[in-house]
Amino acid sequence: MDRFARRLCLALLLAATAPSLALPAKAGPVTTDDLLNAQGNSAEWLMYGRDYRNQRYSPLDGINKQNAGHLKPVFAFSIGGKLGGLEATPLFRDGVLYFSADYARVFAVDARTGTRIWTWEPEYETGLDAVLCCGPVNRGLAMKDDLVYVATLDARLVALDRKTGAVTWQQTIDDWHNAYSSTGAPLVVGDKVIAGVAGAEFGIRGYVRAYDAKTGKPLWTTNMIPGPGEPGNETWPGETWKTGGGSTWQTGAYDAETNTLFWGTGNPGPWNSDLRKGDNKWTSGLVAMDADTGAIKWGFQYTPNDAWDYDGNNAPTLADITVAGKPVKALIQSNRNGFLYVLDRVTGAFIYAEPTVEGINWTTGIDPKTGKPTINEAKKPKSGGPKVEDIVPGSEGGTNWFPMAYDPGKSVTYFATNDWAVSLQAWKPEDVKYNPGDLYIGVDYQMYL
Repeated sequence: MDRFARRLCLALLLAATAPSLALPAKAGPVTTDDLLNAQGNSAEWLMYGRDYRNQRYSPLDGINKQNAGHLKPVFAFSIGGKLGGLEATPLFRDGVLYFSADYARVFAVDARTGTRIWTWEPEYETGLDAVLCCGPVNRGLAMKDDLVYVATLDARLVALDRKTGAVTWQQTIDDWHNAYSSTGAPLVVGDKVIAGVAGAEFGIRGYVRAYDAKTGKPLWTTNMIPGPGEPGNETWPGETWKTGGGSTWQTGAYDAETNTLFWGTGNPGPWNSDLRKGDNKWTSGLVAMDADTGAIKWGFQYTPNDAWDYDGNNAPTLADITVAGKPVKALIQSNRNGFLYVLDRVTGAFIYAEPTVEGINWTTGIDPKTGKPTINEAKKPKSGGPKVEDIVPGSEGGTNWFPMAYDPGKSVTYFATNDWAVSLQAWKPEDVKYNPGDLYIGVDYQMYL
């Protein structure tokens, strides 16, 4: 599950002592080269993580220690809505802010004045709210050529005209009646739009899919849970893989040098881990895929046989770092299970993990060679057993949906955490039934500070 903030407006703040807002010169359609070179484009923000590495780092220095105390509001723009939360990162192109709000409503706003240019609001069928796990949030958009892409709560991918907001094409991702949804920002790589799905709390089978950026035609699909005959299926007893969760509700990263996509995966279903004994690959982990075909190159599980809702979706960050005097092409992720992980992004090899919250007790330690946790059985709820209290971190994290940032000059990463605990009580096996579109977790839970 993910936590959503409740906000009413988007405010653009400038330093009173800084020069007036300098907007970039008018540019044409967003090209593949624009996206590949986004890290060096200090004037714009063209994708969810600013660049394919998800570093979210800007070299702009107009706001600094000397003038930050003089920030003042320039405008406030009301997004209206139903208090469903604002979790999106705005895109910025040609002086225009493009962002989404709850229910996947999309706005284009003049960045200098706050004037609305256009708004697009999807229409939904009655009953959708009943199959949404974690609120009607949307975390952002993607952009390519003269199109803006958004994924909707009823599992559609929609391409909007960047100048008018008119629908150019839309493609059904999956059937929302079976609790498939989509809340993350799509990612454009070349002529493909990559999108994931949400719904693990309802027993979906998670996947990542690529679509033709011009037409919306599906190009490839990669399931996060291996089926019969695929490596890792043996970690799922019987047919539990069919309803095993592994949703892909955050946005991935892309390494152009190796043409590799990196995508985090969500919790297994149901939460009651006694009903799916085994590691349950590749849930609560991360999968590296060939961007052209979707073929899996490697996978890593942060929390095998997850019993605590420790989604591994948090957007990974790619960085070239030095570890023990050796250069490493690294993947960094701050996880909901309370650890910061560093992996070799070429091979998937574990490098190290460091705790990010105090009092972690679901594990007694992480193997320094493999990265596999040693489970504290006293903090793992058993089917029909007593309530397990004070599990740390709680199901909200650690680091939940909120993305990291990385300063490549200082080799420093920045992230937020939730310092919460949770109590869990697992239901008896006979009380846990899968029905399409119904909640499928098999536990009672309560989160608290």
